[in-house]
Amino acid sequence: MTNLLGPLGIPPEASSVAPAMMPAPTLPSAPAEAYTHIAVYDRGTGEIVRHATVVTADLHRATDPHEGHLFGTFDELSTRVVNGAPTTLDPTVVAKRRTMPSHFHRWDWATLDWVDTLAPADRGTLNGQAIRADRDARLAACDFTQLGDVTLTGPQRVAWAAYRKALRDVPTQAGFPNPALIVWPTPPAMPTT
Repeated sequence: MTNLLGPLGIPPEASSVAPAMMPAPTLPSAPAEAYTHIAVYDRGTGEIVRHATVVTADLHRATDPHEGHLFGTFDELSTRVVNGAPTTLDPTVVAKRRTMPSHFHRWDWATLDWVDTLAPADRGTLNGQAIRADRDARLAACDFTQLGDVTLTGPQRVAWAAYRKALRDVPTQAGFPNPALIVWPTPPAMPTT
């Protein structure tokens, strides 16, 4: 009797085309000239806020009402749009723009300088969090001194316990949360084995 099924129990004609061999579906594509590269800028400040590649027919959808666009790509740090035209900034301004002091700063086009946008109360909160994180890292670095199997003399154990207490007391210092006014305790000599 003739076996009409292949080795996997599938008729031979059905198993001859592996799924990987099936042609991939074709996607509709637009000709290259249907796309264009644009730089999108804020009409109020002239700042280039993003670049995009858009379908030319949909160009009107690529920007918000307060934005304009230029065809092409431009360096957003060294270019500003003035009266609808790209203008190269002075090299000293470009150098200043490249050194953002923190992510709490924004560029002010009127003064051509960075402006701190963080409220003083928020700055204190963030400083306090950073100081506590530093303190916690210092505590973690000497956690081993408190383990029972560490060979410390009595005076060493007392010195490390006092150091750790001083670290835990850092947030109670008069200068907290100003990082410039924090007095960090000096750790004792590391135990030798």
